[in-house]
Amino acid sequence: MTRLRSRVAAAAIAILAVAFSAGVPAFAQTPQASKLRVVSVLADGQRNVSLVLRLDADSPTPVPTTVFTVSPRAKNDPVKVSRRGAQGLDLMLVYSTSTPDAVVRGVRTASAELLLRVPSGSRVGVAGSTDDVLSTDTAATVLALDRVRTDRTIEELLTEGLTLFEHSPKVAGRNPSLILFDVGPYPYTAETIRPIQARAVANDVAIYVVRLKDGRTPNKVLDELAAKTGGTVSVADDPSQLGAAAGHALADAQSRYDLRFKLPEPAPEQVQVTAKRGDVTTSTTVALPASVSRAVEVDVPPDTVTLVVMAGAIGTVMLFGVFARIWVGLQHPDE
Repeated sequence: MTRLRSRVAAAAIAILAVAFSAGVPAFAQTPQASKLRVVSVLADGQRNVSLVLRLDADSPTPVPTTVFTVSPRAKNDPVKVSRRGAQGLDLMLVYSTSTPDAVVRGVRTASAELLLRVPSGSRVGVAGSTDDVLSTDTAATVLALDRVRTDRTIEELLTEGLTLFEHSPKVAGRNPSLILFDVGPYPYTAETIRPIQARAVANDVAIYVVRLKDGRTPNKVLDELAAKTGGTVSVADDPSQLGAAAGHALADAQSRYDLRFKLPEPAPEQVQVTAKRGDVTTSTTVALPASVSRAVEVDVPPDTVTLVVMAGAIGTVMLFGVFARIWVGLQHPDE
């Protein structure tokens, strides 16, 4: 009887252990895969592709470039990956001063904190300030935060910021970014924002919206502006949290990766891009421009054209010789 009771107790303990172990994963936190988002796709007729992706991450910590793979691609042609923003940023801050003083102070404090966090060597600027330039002097830019013109609308300030990007020398490997503090009543419409959006896209400028959640109805036009230019929208509940929201925008600006690779022949219509870090894997499908496959199909290598022309010429000469001999034979049958 004692043995039977021992066996029953042991079985009960084993059942509880199995049930407990099966229930643990439900409460354990598993790592979340960061999303891969396509920013731009450039390709040429030689099947060379430059693909810029944004890796949504919880922290600005860079990931090893070896985590990225692309399929299909040409054999013996490794994927070349560079992290944009690793060597500095081109960053423009835009905000209007026609808001309550407490909000303006919150924006300036958040902007100063942000400028102190940018990588060394970055070019920064404040639209509408007396120092209307992109400068590597971060301290001078912090002082310029108090010199934003009060007679400029937010639309005019956005235009001035984009003009600075257009007139500043381009630096390879950098990601031009503009942070717009959405803290005022901006009556934007799609018609008024479309020229700004077009200029931002043409100059590869990502526009980030940092919004103060103060009871205003969110302006969906600004949301679309961020989405169309490759930026994001961050929300703060009060002015003291604007710095954290702007920090998310800064982290995103530094989490872009440029993948360069060569497509196989014939060129596919899309490729699969995968990022794997440890046990966490995420992937996305990227549609390629139709011009890639068309260019590969119609392009004929110059050497091939030369060989075809030469072969045609030689064949013509040989046929001419055969017909000449037949003609001579017909003219002199007895010879």
